[in-house]
Amino acid sequence: MLTLFMGVIHLPSSFAQCSPQADFTFTINDCDVEFQPVSSGAGVAHFWTFQTTGAGFVSASDVANPLHTFGSGAGFSNRTVTHSVTVGGVMYTCVKQITVGCTEGCSDKNFGYTVNGCSVTFDAGLLTGQNWDFGDGNTSSQADPTHTYTANGDYTVTYSTAGGPVCQKTVRVFCGTSPSCCTGEFTAKLYTECSVLKLELGAECTSGGAHSWIITPNVAGACLTLDNFFQGAPVQGMIRLTNINTCVVSSINITHQYTCTDGTVHTVTKNLNVPVQGIFIGRDGQTTNLSDYACVLPGSAYNGSCVVYSSGIVDIDKDFSFASATVRVQPGLAGFNVKAPYNFTLRQGTIVSGNPDPDCHCLWRGINVDSDAKLTTGTDASVEDALYAVRAGLSSTLEIRKTHFRRNFIGIRATEGPFVMDFFEENEFDGTGPLYNICSLTSMNDIQAVFGSCQLAVPYFNERGFAGIYLGNAGSVNLLPLGCASQNAFHDLAVGIDAYDTELSINRNCRFSRILPGAYMISTLNRMAALLCVSQMARHKA
Repeated sequence: MLTLFMGVIHLPSSFAQCSPQADFTFTINDCDVEFQPVSSGAGVAHFWTFQTTGAGFVSASDVANPLHTFGSGAGFSNRTVTHSVTVGGVMYTCVKQITVGCTEGCSDKNFGYTVNGCSVTFDAGLLTGQNWDFGDGNTSSQADPTHTYTANGDYTVTYSTAGGPVCQKTVRVFCGTSPSCCTGEFTAKLYTECSVLKLELGAECTSGGAHSWIITPNVAGACLTLDNFFQGAPVQGMIRLTNINTCVVSSINITHQYTCTDGTVHTVTKNLNVPVQGIFIGRDGQTTNLSDYACVLPGSAYNGSCVVYSSGIVDIDKDFSFASATVRVQPGLAGFNVKAPYNFTLRQGTIVSGNPDPDCHCLWRGINVDSDAKLTTGTDASVEDALYAVRAGLSSTLEIRKTHFRRNFIGIRATEGPFVMDFFEENEFDGTGPLYNICSLTSMNDIQAVFGSCQLAVPYFNERGFAGIYLGNAGSVNLLPLGCASQNAFHDLAVGIDAYDTELSINRNCRFSRILPGAYMISTLNRMAALLCVSQMARHKA
């Protein structure tokens, strides 16, 4: 039985934004979601994007009240919806995350689409072997076909491959016309938001006709990759620019060509100065490889003065080192995965931290070191503002020297099994708060306080870091003797080193000061008291 209900909105971070003019409501019917904007009517242009977090294609529509079919699949119920409107030449944007936990239908990995009036462009990522049924009696075997419908309505599009699954999605089209509007004029805004470089575009004419956009850096041969860009859409509110070095590129050229309904063509070009100098890598909400950005981070090392802004998850898929560099990571589920058999090195004063902008004060995930991979740090490197600054995987190797761990919930976490600590000397674990807010990473906090046979979840408090090192099922960890000047310093933390189910040996290796549980202890004691009370009540009743 299908259940019809109003969707529940989840805003996972303090920097999620929603302009009132672009706000919207929605109704969920299994995998189908119908959207209704707050602002509508003549003179209001709409553009929507629909994305399943972590999987699949991004779909888009310029229909005022679109209907979109999200894909099914375990673990992929979080959906990001972006709505941009242009009212009186001014663009407003609203981004929401909704939960659509449907279990039927096809995966979002099968295909996506872009609706532009009556024309729909489909994208499945294959070159051959596909069949399309557009739901109006027309079919195609092209790889990425564009189909024009002759009437408004909802159409069930069927996509299939030889021997593969049959996938169906409902697509809504609306064939609006505005013959009185015939100009190529547009608005554009280029800005940064929490380590992401973003672009908004809004054509003055939004109904009827055809739009074409050309976006290029002002330096010939310079790199630029556009993410969440939809060619032909008149209004676009969340284009992300990555793989670009704005320490070299000072502006972006934007050309808009509009073909009116009478065939007249108008072309307008504008130049936008970049708002900040930096090297931008990564893709918001997605995982990419460091080698994808060889154009802006070539070779095996970077020691330049241009700040690196990283978004999403970047897999370190080659030996690479940052030296004397500043890396600012997007808040939330963003960070680095060091893949086997590679070595990721931070040295010579390199700082890897969260974004200091006032609206971006949320923790980032941290650096994960996969099995048989290695992380090397030294010479006053710093890792700051992360949930788990370093997370050591099974059989991974850490070589940690002369490194500062500041304002992290956990400095080094190793709970996936035995790992190798090649060197561990002259490091500082400084939990001095306040820390950034945990925001969208709340579900990733699975830290436990162990009391004998009892385990209690440790809540997040931003007054100070919880532990410099957190070990669980980590095998044998032997911290060897060091001279006084080389010993590791732990201070202003709730716990210096927390270990369970681990053979830990510390011999003149560490110094601890100002280790004060604070709010962590109060919370734990209250819950321990509740457990004791429940236990005594149960015993008394027995």
